[in-house]
Amino acid sequence: MIRNTKIVKKITALFLVLLLSIDSLAAIVSDNDGSAFVTKVEFEALKKDFAAQINNYNLSIDGKIDGAIANYLAGLKLEKEEQIDALLDDKGFYGKKYYIYWSSADNTVSIPSDNHYALQNVSLNGTGWRDSDDTIWGGRWYYNNFHNGNLNQSLDPYNVALIADVAKTGGGTEKQIYYEKVKNIFNMKIFFEFPTQIAEIDSNTTITGWSSENLLSLNQSDLTQQSLINKLATYFRGYSYSDQKAWWSVWKTAYITIQQVESDTNSITLHPFSTSNELVWDKKENSTPLSWTSEVNIPGQMYSSSTPFTPDGGWKSMNGSPASVRMKIMKSLWFPWQILNDTVQIKSRKIKNLTDIDKNNGTEQQGLLIGNIPDQNGELKINVKGEATTAGTIFIYVGDNPVSNWESSDFKGKKVNVTAGGSFNLEFDDVVKKQHVWLMFKKSSTTGTGMVKITKLSLLS
Repeated sequence: MIRNTKIVKKITALFLVLLLSIDSLAAIVSDNDGSAFVTKVEFEALKKDFAAQINNYNLSIDGKIDGAIANYLAGLKLEKEEQIDALLDDKGFYGKKYYIYWSSADNTVSIPSDNHYALQNVSLNGTGWRDSDDTIWGGRWYYNNFHNGNLNQSLDPYNVALIADVAKTGGGTEKQIYYEKVKNIFNMKIFFEFPTQIAEIDSNTTITGWSSENLLSLNQSDLTQQSLINKLATYFRGYSYSDQKAWWSVWKTAYITIQQVESDTNSITLHPFSTSNELVWDKKENSTPLSWTSEVNIPGQMYSSSTPFTPDGGWKSMNGSPASVRMKIMKSLWFPWQILNDTVQIKSRKIKNLTDIDKNNGTEQQGLLIGNIPDQNGELKINVKGEATTAGTIFIYVGDNPVSNWESSDFKGKKVNVTAGGSFNLEFDDVVKKQHVWLMFKKSSTTGTGMVKITKLSLLS
């Protein structure tokens, strides 16, 4: 009984609580003193108010979306494109100085092992006379541009690679290759005179010429590049007048000078995959002697029937024979020290011509620097457009330092295959100011050379 009474009391208390709650809610939704329930008119008003709020919210969302889209489109329109000065232009001309060609062979060099020939300029000066019968021999003869046995020849300048010591950042020097052209000229000025003492010889002995090759042969070990500046050379030679049975023994002297006319080259071939050693001209090398072929007769007589000049200013008759004498000189000569073998692979060598244009150029296997990103803040990206004359693979890398892992799986740049005459268009996001842009080109064929031309290099910010 007592248990039932407790249950009834709990139910009664709960009912009273519910009644109080209903009264409180009615006070919240309505401020009148009447019923806790809303009327139909009030309910419709609440619906309209709620719909209006939803509509305003939707309009606000639409406006924000439209504004975001508008701002995005405005941002696209405001993106700035700036042309970067490309070191490699749309003609394949680099730094406004050199046409750049590319080889993909692994065994090529830029400088062939052909001899670097020289033009010869030869002059003979001297007079001699004999008081007993007024016999004289003397005069001046000049032979210019003599090559391969012929006078009045011309030789185009040769491509050469020189060794240059270049200062390194932080101190010290490194050896680089410097490509240029050179034209070699060999000047020889021979002096002679005849003593008055005469020896009787057989009348059939007649010497009708003399040889400057003997002069070189007797001095060959000394005819190195650094010594051939007014180099004094001597040799001994005999002459005769058969009709007078005279034999003269004379010492000949000559001053020999080489002249190298050096000029800029207008093209450079890169061999980034070649393991061969380049042939170089080391101007400090002084052990390799001059080289030449057999002697030949110079066309034209040194002396004929005309009267030579004499030391006392008079004109005297020429007595004796031969009536004419021809001079013999080398058919051709060359300078072996201009094609010495180097000890460094060509792909591992820096080229001074290129580092002079931009010091950030590395070795040949590290490609060619084609541009630098300006000192500019913000989000930056670049666009590289160009074309190739031959089929191959174009590699572009952007970074602080050059790389050589172009064909490796960890290469961080971009690459694209091109056909002969085909174009390419590569874009790089998130580049950084003051970074550099490098190009590598590998021809599909290992024969011949090809050219890459950059038609556009632009910065987008």
